[in-house]
Order: sequence, then C-alpha cells, then structure tokens
Amino acid sequence: MARSVPQIDVAARLIALGQAQPDVIPNEPAGKLSFDPSQRPARIVMPKKPLISEERRREQDARIAAQMDLVKKIVG
Repeated sequence: MARSVPQIDVAARLIALGQAQPDVIPNEPAGKLSFDPSQRPARIVMPKKPLISEERRREQDARIAAQMDLVKKIVG
C-alpha cells in the first residue's frame, strides 16, 4: 500500500453537522386536552370463564351434532 489515506474524524464531522443545523421550534398547540380516568368508568368487559357444567354440555352437544351429521351421511 504505497498510497496514503487521509485521516477522517467521523465523530467530529457529525458533531459539526449537528451544530450547523438550525434550532427546532415546535408549533404552537391548537388546544389542550386533559383526561382524568377517575371520572370515567372503564369500558372494557373482562371475559368470564364458563362454568364447567356449561362447557361439558357444549362439548356434548357438539359431539351429538357430529354423530347426527355422520348418521345422515350414512343413511342418506
């Protein structure tokens, strides 16, 4: 490598670039919004786990319906 390579300080260039940028001036707010969660009731409804008897009944109904469909296919 007979050529010489210039030394570049990347951090110094980035700092200089950042300092050369104009100041950021935010826009004036169009209004003000305040929120107090204690004044409004919660709108979420938590799901309730079904009772074991209801779940068993649903499973049994699904099995019976599947069996009836099979019988209808076989019988015609």
